[in-house]
Amino acid sequence: MRGVTSPTRPSKTSSALRAAALLSLAALSLACSSSSSGSPSTASGAQDGAASGNGGSDANAGGATAGSCAASPVTWLDDGVMRCASLATGTLGYDTFHGVDGGNVTQANLEIVILQSNTSYIFGLILGGPAPLGGDYSCSVGSPNTVELSYDEVGVGGFSTSPASCTVTVTLTPDDGGVDGGSVATGTFSAMLNVTDGGTKVLSQGTFSLPVTTMTE
Repeated sequence: MRGVTSPTRPSKTSSALRAAALLSLAALSLACSSSSSGSPSTASGAQDGAASGNGGSDANAGGATAGSCAASPVTWLDDGVMRCASLATGTLGYDTFHGVDGGNVTQANLEIVILQSNTSYIFGLILGGPAPLGGDYSCSVGSPNTVELSYDEVGVGGFSTSPASCTVTVTLTPDDGGVDGGSVATGTFSAMLNVTDGGTKVLSQGTFSLPVTTMTE
């Protein structure tokens, strides 16, 4: 994923996190497809999202209404147009290495992959920093933390972006008392993006709330 990153030591788990997140999304997509083939569809998809806890209505090229996004795990404004995820997955990994002082340092990495059905958007966030994760993060160079953000549309008429600035706030709360390392990630985000072919794109009023799976080495 592209993004502005700090000089923090690169994570060994980034590729594994991305693979696990994409596999989770594929499984969720297949489950939703199988479910929809055997039951009546809903107008917005919000009922299915509420049942699963991590899905909601589709965000299409024309945007979505605030009401139809009520059950979505991720919502935001794209240049003022409401968008929401139909599926999203979160994966948390840890990397331990020797710091400059000779002691062990544990780096935490949270990846959120966001899927919008019926669109060709690619949207993802990676947050990295000293464990435990929590608080405010930014794309600023020199930050002790790492933020990577991808927001692209593939295909004819699509676009590619790179973040000029971004802010992300995250809170990780143990799920079911922390059994099996599961947690729920909640937070907000915003970003100013440079479009490769010229111009800018603004993401604002972003919110997320979704289960997170902890990876073990």
